[in-house]
Amino acid sequence: IMATKKQIKYVQGLQKEYGLRNDEIYKASEINRMTHLEIGQIIDYYRTEIDNERAYNECLEAGLPNQ
Repeated sequence: IMATKKQIKYVQGLQKEYGLRNDEIYKASEINRMTHLEIGQIIDYYRTEIDNERAYNECLEAGLPNQ
């Protein structure tokens, strides 16, 4: 089972949002050969990392409670 165009674009968008360098990203041809399970795991990983980064940045902007 090969990835859909929508999945490829979504993974590429997450990679861009996560701020990966060109040598760190999965290319469309690589994503296309992945199983749906592999794509799901990659999507979950990037979403979690992006959410964690956002939460961390929000905490920094708000300041730490003991400051």
